[in-house]
Amino acid sequence: MVSLGLAATALVGCGSPDTGDPPRPPGAAKVDSTQRMVRLLEAALPSGTVSEQRGQGTEKSPASPPSAALSFEKDGRRSEVDVTLYRWAAPIPQFTLRCPDTAYSPYSQCTESKLSGGAVLVLDQSPENNSDPSGAVVFTARLTYKDGKQVVVRQSGVRPAGAAASVGAPSPLTRKHLSTIAASDGWKAVLSRMPEPPAEPRTSADAMTGTQMAATIASLAPSNLHVSEQGSSDGFGHAVVNDGHGKSLVGVNVQQWDRDDPRMREVFGTAETLADGTRVRVDKSPSPYGGSGAVVWTVDTFHTDGFRVVVQALNARAFKLPASRDKPALGIPQLRDMALSGAWRRTDG
Repeated sequence: MVSLGLAATALVGCGSPDTGDPPRPPGAAKVDSTQRMVRLLEAALPSGTVSEQRGQGTEKSPASPPSAALSFEKDGRRSEVDVTLYRWAAPIPQFTLRCPDTAYSPYSQCTESKLSGGAVLVLDQSPENNSDPSGAVVFTARLTYKDGKQVVVRQSGVRPAGAAASVGAPSPLTRKHLSTIAASDGWKAVLSRMPEPPAEPRTSADAMTGTQMAATIASLAPSNLHVSEQGSSDGFGHAVVNDGHGKSLVGVNVQQWDRDDPRMREVFGTAETLADGTRVRVDKSPSPYGGSGAVVWTVDTFHTDGFRVVVQALNARAFKLPASRDKPALGIPQLRDMALSGAWRRTDG
């Protein structure tokens, strides 16, 4: 973020302020300055007091997402508010249209709404630190239009005015306020001037979706396991299983690589080779996302046609959480059987 050097404190909500655009010669391309971004954010806020304004316009780096941030105070309550604008190429990635994946955001409280005109509004409330779920909270409103234009508004650091961040302190901006800020007409002109993103390569029509992966985990799980909480995100499916000794996350990635890709040769360089040429790599490691005592057991398979299946099990119901059991509910032999199943090549389920 670039500091603006604006006045330390200002009142907002008393009309539409000047956007603060610098003069430009006739015929010059329109830029959205840092000051303009901050003025637009101020204009979208309800009445209150703002300070510590900062942001990033498009005057120096047109390819960077424009943004603005400030401190907002109302009725003796204070928080940090920021907005960032994006443009996504079609097809819009599903993760940006959906609530956070519960495998990685276990304490998320989130809703998804389809609006008139095809826009999608995601409203989320999640702890700043998953290891302290009762601590400070981040509120997010993410509004995505059907053409890929997107506005993301965040509120964090909620506290009484003049105090440090406070657990349970009422936030000066409600979810409705954040939604209104995200839907402000002021952002539309800026979004329309942002460069068109390059087209994303489309995935193969026969690729398995995350939802199909989660359903396949359920179908392949041993009969003594209770399967619940199926979920997915782009390229990833998961479910929570329980053998009566605590919940355990099981996740899978299904990928198609070039059979001679040097990265795969490196990954599977010392792996076991089966009779049909399939490489199998086994790993037991601490969870890369933290969590006291959390471990991940992995079976990674790579077939001779470049088809790769990675199955993992965690000794907790989600990443970033402390262990809820000594080891995952599925052992390495069971993970191996699951990863080598032919079910992952099906795409009709």
